[in-house]
This record gives sequence, structure tokens and C-alpha cells, in this order.
Amino acid sequence: MKTLTSLLFLLSVMLLSPATVKAQEEDMPPPQERMEEIKAMKSAYITRKMGFSTQEAQSFWPLYNQYDEALEKVRAEQREAHRTMRERTGRPTEAEAKRFIEQEMDRRTRELNIRKDYTNKFIERIGAVRTMDLFKAEKDFHRELLRRFKDERDGRKGPEGRP
Repeated sequence: MKTLTSLLFLLSVMLLSPATVKAQEEDMPPPQERMEEIKAMKSAYITRKMGFSTQEAQSFWPLYNQYDEALEKVRAEQREAHRTMRERTGRPTEAEAKRFIEQEMDRRTRELNIRKDYTNKFIERIGAVRTMDLFKAEKDFHRELLRRFKDERDGRKGPEGRP
């Protein structure tokens, strides 16, 4: 009897789980829409933290958007490479692993070079101290975003009743 009860419980959990996952997926906006929402939140956060005047914002944001797009291209390559490696069956060969590591180091080098190049451009545009403030604001935003995602996952509400 206990086995039958356990079996029925397990079966009901298995049958209801896809419905729960599907309901959660339907509550989430599409990934591209979600990314646009996050970008808008990031822009607002950085603008507020940096205290840009209208003129400064008009000069700064086109440069920052170029920087962000360049980094995103490298990150997209990185995500795709990691996804490909995860989806493969079995362990990679020595040659495949070496190629993956070399490509990873190349992506990291390109990301660092983008950061170096644009850091110099930011210093020219807004000064060194404000460039440091910018990087701090980016880190603070990412920390806040991670906290929000964690709160959403845990079902808690954040400030002002928002998840």
C-alpha cells in the first residue's frame, strides 16, 4: 500500500511538473524583450549614478552603446561556445579541448582589448575619475540585478513591491 501511495505521488508530481514549468515560462517575457528591458534599466541606473547633464549624456551614450555592443558580440560567441561544449555527448578529445581553451583565451583577450580601448575613450570623454565611477556603477548595477533575479526566483518582492 505504501509503495502504491508513493508511486501515485511520484506520478502526480511528474504530470504536474511540466504544467508548472510551462506556467512559469509564460510569465517570463521573451529573452530579447527581457534583454532590452535590462538594458533600459542599466542605462537609467548609470545615468542616475553618474548624474550626467543633458549635454554629457548626449556625448557619452553613443560611445557607451558602441562599447556595450562590442562586448556583447564577444559574450555571444562565448555563450555559444559554452552551449556547444555542454550539448556535446562524451568528453572532448585532447585536440578539441585544446582548441576550445585557445578560443576561450582569444575571446577573453578580445574582451580585455575592447575594455582597454574604450576605457581610454571614456577617459577622454568624461575624465578618469568619472570613468572609475562608471565602472563602479556598472558593478553596482550587476550586483543589484543579480539580487533582483534571486528575489524573483525565491518569490520575494523587492523595494516598492516589485520583484
